[in-house]
Amino acid sequence: MMKLFNYSIIIFLILLSGCTQKPIDYLAEGRKILKTNTTDKNELNKAAEYFKAELKRNPNSLETLANLSNTYDRMNERDSSILLITEKIQTHKDALENLYIFRGMEHFVMSDYDRSIQDFKSALNFNPGNKRIYKMIVTSRIFQKYNHNGSWLNFGKKDVTNIIDKVYPKDFVNKPSVDEFIIGNKINSMTE
Repeated sequence: MMKLFNYSIIIFLILLSGCTQKPIDYLAEGRKILKTNTTDKNELNKAAEYFKAELKRNPNSLETLANLSNTYDRMNERDSSILLITEKIQTHKDALENLYIFRGMEHFVMSDYDRSIQDFKSALNFNPGNKRIYKMIVTSRIFQKYNHNGSWLNFGKKDVTNIIDKVYPKDFVNKPSVDEFIIGNKINSMTE
């Protein structure tokens, strides 16, 4: 009887160990889908579900949030991305600088330059010396003033210099040059 009991325990333990599965790495699975550069709505929905599951597991993951936001962008659901980031801004007090930058970039892509600038200024409250944020504000102001419905109005280096001088504090060390924003007659990317 004791032998039967011991065998039962051993069989139970073997079965139990076979039943335990390695948890799904939702972030990695979602990234796999995004790396394919797919535009298939079903695949992108699957990636979004993976990222949502990862956010439930790890709600402070900026990487996951950025990936989910990117997924929404690919699905042309920028409003969903903005709502998600806004929710994180309201519920999390960590990483607010990055969250405001994320949302500001979404507004920029949607050509909502007023809100973009507002979000970048909010990000500056958490890191007033961040040169990259100032550059984002300058770029947004240039687009706001000189790019209307995808068409560029005429502007020159003096115009950009005026914007730089208005955006950057007077005592800011190492303000960017106009050339950092203009290549020929085009604006550099905000992320450069």
